[in-house]
Amino acid sequence: MNICVIHLSDLHIRHPEDFILQKARCIASCAFEQFRESSHCLIAITGDIAFSGQAEEYKLATDFLATIKDTLSKESNTPIDFVIVPGNHDCKLIPEDSIRSTIIESVLANQDKSYDPDIVDLCTRAQEEFFTFEEALSPKIPIYSDKLWKEIEINVGGKKIRLSLINASWMSTIHEEPGKLVYPINNYAEILRQDCDFRFSFVHHPLNWYCQQTYHEFRRSILASSSIVFSGHEHVNTISSVSSLDSNNTIFIESNALQPHSTEGSGFSVISIDIAETKVCQRLYTLTDDKYVLEPQKDHSLEICTIGEDDSLSKEFVKTLQDPGAALVHPDKAEIDFSDIYVSPELEGENGSENTTLDELSLIEKKTIIFGDEQSGKTKILHHSFMRLYGTGKYPVYLDAKTIKRNTRDGIKKAIAKAVELEYINPEIIERSEKSKRVLLLDSYEDIGKQRKGISNIFEYIEENFGTVLIVCDNILNSGLITSEEHNDRTIEYTKYSIKDFGCNLRYQLIKKWHSNTDRQTPKELEVACHNTEKVITTVLGKNLVPSRPLFLLVLMQSSSSVGNEELHNSGMSYYYQYLITKNLDESGVGRDIFDELFTYLAHLAWFYRSLGREYLEKSEIQKFNNEFSKKYTTVNLDKQLKILTKSKILNFDGMCYGFSYPYIKYFFIGKFFADNIDDQEIISIIENACENLSTRENSNIILFLTHHKNSSWVVDSVSKNLGQCFAQHPPILFESDSAYLNDLIGSVSEIVISDLNIEESQEHKRRVEEEIGYEPSESELAKGHDDYKEPLADLFKLIRSTEVLGQILKNYYGSITRDKKHIYLKEAIEAPLRLLAYILDAVLESPDDLTKGIEAEIARRNKEMSESEVKRISAGFVSEMIRGICTGVVGKAAESIGSEKLKEDIDITVSEEGSNAYKLIQAAIYLIAPNKLPIDKIRSLARELEGNGIAYTILQGLVLYHIHMFHTTATERQQLGAALKINLKPTNVPRLT
Repeated sequence: MNICVIHLSDLHIRHPEDFILQKARCIASCAFEQFRESSHCLIAITGDIAFSGQAEEYKLATDFLATIKDTLSKESNTPIDFVIVPGNHDCKLIPEDSIRSTIIESVLANQDKSYDPDIVDLCTRAQEEFFTFEEALSPKIPIYSDKLWKEIEINVGGKKIRLSLINASWMSTIHEEPGKLVYPINNYAEILRQDCDFRFSFVHHPLNWYCQQTYHEFRRSILASSSIVFSGHEHVNTISSVSSLDSNNTIFIESNALQPHSTEGSGFSVISIDIAETKVCQRLYTLTDDKYVLEPQKDHSLEICTIGEDDSLSKEFVKTLQDPGAALVHPDKAEIDFSDIYVSPELEGENGSENTTLDELSLIEKKTIIFGDEQSGKTKILHHSFMRLYGTGKYPVYLDAKTIKRNTRDGIKKAIAKAVELEYINPEIIERSEKSKRVLLLDSYEDIGKQRKGISNIFEYIEENFGTVLIVCDNILNSGLITSEEHNDRTIEYTKYSIKDFGCNLRYQLIKKWHSNTDRQTPKELEVACHNTEKVITTVLGKNLVPSRPLFLLVLMQSSSSVGNEELHNSGMSYYYQYLITKNLDESGVGRDIFDELFTYLAHLAWFYRSLGREYLEKSEIQKFNNEFSKKYTTVNLDKQLKILTKSKILNFDGMCYGFSYPYIKYFFIGKFFADNIDDQEIISIIENACENLSTRENSNIILFLTHHKNSSWVVDSVSKNLGQCFAQHPPILFESDSAYLNDLIGSVSEIVISDLNIEESQEHKRRVEEEIGYEPSESELAKGHDDYKEPLADLFKLIRSTEVLGQILKNYYGSITRDKKHIYLKEAIEAPLRLLAYILDAVLESPDDLTKGIEAEIARRNKEMSESEVKRISAGFVSEMIRGICTGVVGKAAESIGSEKLKEDIDITVSEEGSNAYKLIQAAIYLIAPNKLPIDKIRSLARELEGNGIAYTILQGLVLYHIHMFHTTATERQQLGAALKINLKPTNVPRLT
């Protein structure tokens, strides 16, 4: 199996008249023979694509490189990827940025500053045009990416090949000298240690351009990890093989300049890499008489070595470090490593410590304790820290506290010695290393921390022998319930953190990493897959129903990937909850032959807890339940049953009482009990009461989980009927003649100008805001409110939750609810938010003159120098924007509750039958709040239809703005949307999707 690499460098594209721009087909034809015989082709450009980092230069380069690719593609369907790194000419250095120059001088004076992300960010701003160009040409999803490094993985002939794209030009200057480049190579030590068969590294500057402090570590890291290194910059072709005593054989290939500063010496090479025979053959072409001609004397053939195993760590322990921590099955990748799904968790500082992330946490020569709940990823935090610290030249030892037999110096010494023996091929490497290089990573500290004696012996030995200590511990020890005084004394000097559950942004990062483990999708396909998975997971998590921890999230992603769409939609969200429960039972060795009995037992047990109004019960209380169940159904041994249920994490035992481990388990089995007994009069009464009072999360959970188990028409009818009573005194606003007064308030529709789109920042901001406004009042808080607001507030939460429940039922049972019923339910799910909007607008605009005057007075008070006309102008703009924002938000929320591909046909029918502008806007919003392909013609037609209706037009305008800011769109799509809705899109960088 061969890989063909067309190695170009130093293009220096400046003008349309540049001679190489006419040579694209000639260059491609030189590679035809190797290309046809290859399984994969890389067009590698090792820097200096442009002459001065200008957008116009990259436009010429894009066309030039596209022609090479297109010419090759006509010869064979061999996959082709661009691999591009920047050179010093890819920095926009004129006019000089004095701040950047000063910072570069400070980095040269103190090279540790190269590890500061803010400094890197500022210095790489000179390369923004390059990043835009590179992202447009290289749509392959990297497994890691930041401003200085991009890591791509391809599979050829069953071999895992890593492509490491290194931005060594980040601090290039106009007059660059050898020995003046700095690079934070230790930031990427863990990436370089990740498992692969071959690694090809691409960088512009050869090794002699790096300063001494960078050179040695950079060279050692590259030699130890790379099979081949491709570079440019010096305009001279060389190929050599370098070996060292402690590293692999590495081939270095430096390229001629494709467009040197004169036509003389123009050249490039075509490299054929035989990964089966581990051989490399380079063919060099130089420009002679206006044609590229092969130079026979430069036809090299060298042996290439695969990446060897680490010569210090044992193979078994490396496997442990790479293990993801759960038996995960990915649809597109045979084996998932920890690095494939790792996202740095957030840590909450205690006792004055600042919040941070694990990767930002400074560990070296510090003493740190990290607390976490069960299944929060504590062990994998230590495994990740092991590789991170090992990559910086430290010698970590991972120790499970369970292996410490006695709390004595001798006990801890023997446990550490055993751990070293298992983890290192040569244990003497630890014994002979100085204390400052030794790191102890202690797991399951709660096993010894709760003991009353001997803790001091352990800590004394650790602190005498290790310069860095990181301990992870269950939160139960942090609670102080079982903490010994000796433990408190010994850990007082330790910096303490707690692992936070994943918020919206970290969840999305994990989802993105999961879906990035395939090379069969475009960035747009990745965005759609991530969006759809995020919707499912957000729904399943609910309001703290399932812990937002990596293990739970990964299991949910695995289940969503493995289940067929039809099965998923037919079973609804219940599939996921049942998947989590049965997975725990399977892993605990519980046979599936007893699942029916066990589920029935748990359904009755959940009802027993609820009937007592308790969250925890003592064993004696559960014994009473068990006796009744055994009489009615089948004899159950309580001790054995409790052992099964606690081992499988269905129940949690805190030392005194038992309770359901997580809310989703409790509600799942309460829902099953209600579904199994839905004809019982007592249960009917509870369900009816819950439907009437969906303003509380408890009641909405009961109905949701009941409908997960059973699609009962009278329950859905009851939800729909009670939703119809929310704000019933307010007719739904339809944005027809009923909104004429709003058109007067907002005035004429203005053109909106937008530029500098940053999709990732917009998405992060949205998720952050959603977390911050996630507050929901309890039933008692609702009851305490002011009499004037008590009823509307209860109605508001009733409407929100009823709409959620009804929308979820429609999505779950789209195939078994009749069309006439679906029409009724869809109409109610649409009109309830429109009634709420009518109420809000009536309340806010009850006296528009008073509102306007109040805003004007406040603006004038804060801006005493402002003229009266300016005050009125700003006030009018504020009122207009407030109205538009409220209306757009409610329309978008209504669309979110019913938006589903499976309901599209029924929604279209309902909108056609009802016909109002409000319905049409909600229908448009369903498309615009998701990253799927837009029906541009329909949106354009609706925009024309709404012209003259200011409020309806601005709502559509707002929804389109949301889509443009939140999702990646093509330049053509943005242009079409902008033209249709008076949105002026100034030229801007193409958003980066990494």
